[in-house]
Amino acid sequence: MGLLDGEMGIAAWALWDERLLAVLPFGHTLAGTSSIRWADLSREPVIVRTWENDGEMLNFVIGKLAIRGHSPDLVQHRIGRESLLDLVGVGYGVTLVAESAAAVGYPGVVFHPIAEDDARITASAVWLAENGNPAARRLVSLLRRAASTGVDSRGRSPSELGRSHDRSG
Repeated sequence: MGLLDGEMGIAAWALWDERLLAVLPFGHTLAGTSSIRWADLSREPVIVRTWENDGEMLNFVIGKLAIRGHSPDLVQHRIGRESLLDLVGVGYGVTLVAESAAAVGYPGVVFHPIAEDDARITASAVWLAENGNPAARRLVSLLRRAASTGVDSRGRSPSELGRSHDRSG
């Protein structure tokens, strides 16, 4: 990954891509299927977070489900990821998470990859290009080194994080 074009003094580094996973309650009819597509989720209540930084994810979900000819049934909550997954576990709907979120087990839910080419997101670091803070410069240096070698500080590649996706609790 490389440095992205910055605007207004902003620099960004694309760190890695991750698959999106559908998170379903353990007893859900789709929980036992071998693959899930966007169309499978188009009639499901999809629980999303309403934090300011999740606006991009909200727009992404609307775009993927609405193009299938349905208005998505989005249920918005001002909560963290763990509470979001708890709501899924008790049957209030389904949600989407990055693959790395499946590395931690959550009771009552099953993680399934979305079997679509466009079911990926990019994790990026963003900073002020002119930031003279030594800690910020060091972090950017570490990110560049990790990106050039393709491993994290523990020697793991991003694809090695969250190998097992079925976490039914």
